[in-house]
Amino acid sequence: MLKLDNGEYRLTPAYDLLCTVLHTNYESDTALDLYEDSLDSPFYSVYGYYGRPDFLELARRLGILEKRAIKIIDSFIRSEPLVKSFIERSQLTKASKGKYLYKLADKTSRLKPRMDKNPPVA
Repeated sequence: MLKLDNGEYRLTPAYDLLCTVLHTNYESDTALDLYEDSLDSPFYSVYGYYGRPDFLELARRLGILEKRAIKIIDSFIRSEPLVKSFIERSQLTKASKGKYLYKLADKTSRLKPRMDKNPPVA
């Protein structure tokens, strides 16, 4: 996010589209915490990574209506097959494609609603 002089926030330009997990073994999930105390969220405390509840909380803090946030998150989930096809058609090595596809499936699964009997409450 980029804060403009008038106080408005905009998405930054898409200049960093490299999948860094292909090149570094110990890459963190996110460059920055999602929000203050996000590492103490109930979901993160249980699973050790951010999940759907954390992104919904981020949206709430940004003033995005929950219904809209759910639509945005679900659009990422629905785009997984398209992204997979891009990866499969890329010039990456077979090993890199496999690693990339694994990471994509892992990250996408984190955005899906959990069906746990006792999921963490945000």
